[in-house]
Amino acid sequence: METFYGILVAVALAVVIMVFQSRKKKESWSGVVVDIKKKIITKEQDEGGFTEEEYVSVFYKTDNGKKGKIQLKKYHFDTLFPDLKIGDRLVKDAGEDYPKVV
Repeated sequence: METFYGILVAVALAVVIMVFQSRKKKESWSGVVVDIKKKIITKEQDEGGFTEEEYVSVFYKTDNGKKGKIQLKKYHFDTLFPDLKIGDRLVKDAGEDYPKVV
């Protein structure tokens, strides 16, 4: 019976995440990059060692005053936003996962 409840909770959590992601994907906005921060996160591996992953957070402010953040691994940031700098304009269209630099 405990397994059933565990599966039920996992399915409910998956549905909530999917609904949240679909809402986020339907959003459209435009705004300006206000800050870019890099950080390194150290994670412990199962076999006892450690790995470091570098992340980049892009903070933006939309035209209607709402603040937001996009956090990506450095590799993905370099691929999606290679020349992004503070003050650049971002536009996110409905149906897209990430904004474009204009």
